[in-house]
Order: sequence, then C-alpha cells, then structure tokens
Amino acid sequence: DPKYATTHHWYAWYLFMVERFDEALASLRRAQELDPLSLIINDHLGYALLLAGKPQEALEQLVKTRELDPSFPWTYWRLGSVYIALGRHD
Repeated sequence: DPKYATTHHWYAWYLFMVERFDEALASLRRAQELDPLSLIINDHLGYALLLAGKPQEALEQLVKTRELDPSFPWTYWRLGSVYIALGRHD
C-alpha cells in the first residue's frame, strides 16, 4: 500500500543496506509525510541523515522529534551521536 508509512519506513532501511542513500532518505521522508507524528519514523529519519553524512540536518530533525515527545528515549541516544559527529562534546 503506497499510503502505508511503515512500508516506506522499513523499505528505506533496505535501501540503506544496498547503499542507495538518496532513495532511502526519500523513502523515509515519504513515511514522515504519511505519519508526521510517528516518533520512530521521525527518529529514524534523523539517524538516517546522520548516516548519510548530514549531521546538521540530523540535529534539526532530532530536535523536532524531541519536541514531539521529550520522553522518547531513542531520540537522546541519536542526539548524542549527532553531537559527537559535530564535535560538540559539551
């Protein structure tokens, strides 16, 4: 079903595994469009941006994810990874 966010979400990870990074990000962005309040989709989009070498975009995405639900623990782990990538150890 092309309108099922979860399909786009997990297909994106397949695309990452076969090194089709631009397509993977597009698939995750589509998943986010279909389900903008999904914490895991928003979190994974931030993580994917980091893996794709876009740490500043990842930071922006993960800050938005944290705003959706400050108690969602995965976001803090990802944010830590982004801060390390940006050299922001403080």
